Amino acid sequence: MKKIILYATILSLFTWACSNGNEENENDEQTNQTENELLTKANSFFKVLSKIAENPNNAITD
Repeated sequence: MKKIILYATILSLFTWACSNGNEENENDEQTNQTENELLTKANSFFKVLSKIAENPNNAITD
C-alpha cells in the first residue's frame, strides 16, 4: 500500500507539472498535443492505482 501512495504522489506531481509547465507555449499545437497525451496516460494510471488499492490481491483485467 505504501508503494501505491508513493506512485500516486509522484503521478500527481507529474500531472501538475504537465498542466502548469508549458504556460509560455500555450498556443503551440505540438506542446498541447503532447501535454494532452501525457495527461491521458496519467489518468489511466490513476485508474489502475485505484483498482489496485480497492483489491490488491486480484489481477486487473480492464
